[in-house]
Amino acid sequence: MVGNRSSSSLKTRFNQLLDCLYPHICIGCGEIGTALCERCMQGCAQELRVLTVDWGVVESGYSYDYPLIQQVVHALKEQGLPRAAAELVARCGYSLKPGTCFIPVPIARKRLVARGYNQSEVLAMELAGQCNGFVARHALIRVGSSQQRGKARNERLAANLSIRRGLPIPHAAPEYVLVDDVITTGTTLATCAQLLQEGGIKVSRGVTLAFAP
Repeated sequence: MVGNRSSSSLKTRFNQLLDCLYPHICIGCGEIGTALCERCMQGCAQELRVLTVDWGVVESGYSYDYPLIQQVVHALKEQGLPRAAAELVARCGYSLKPGTCFIPVPIARKRLVARGYNQSEVLAMELAGQCNGFVARHALIRVGSSQQRGKARNERLAANLSIRRGLPIPHAAPEYVLVDDVITTGTTLATCAQLLQEGGIKVSRGVTLAFAP
């Protein structure tokens, strides 16, 4: 189980896996040897935003208005290139409690098979590696479409009805944190938080890589 590993070991092994599967080419400029070079990073200011919501708070590291962030999210979700996003979320500066349980927002099985991974789980793994935490990857499941961006609010609400509680979280944690790539209206995170709370999990915090103003 991930939660029993040291943070440095978990992060090292996860990054080694990414190194084997995905080439190091800068998303911004194409420089070989890094997923996101320092020069490109300088054009994208990290600005931690804390949004108060009905069920708690959601923290986001970057504005989605930055073209680079849009490129990183597109690479994460549409091109099978998660490394740049993992490196960015590691720089967000979230205050994480040791042993935290990270719960990724689920995606539809069809999309998971096509992409090969859940983008929120990639980010959750990176964050877990920073605090000797663990990822409850099946705590929530989705039984329908997971595409949210570009949909009207009523369509988002309907799509969120496809999210269900999945497997029980195997052991207790000092904090339970929802993880997603981008927050827009916040309806998906709210749905996930409600489902977890109804199942006895006290979740009052979410983190995302970016926020859409």
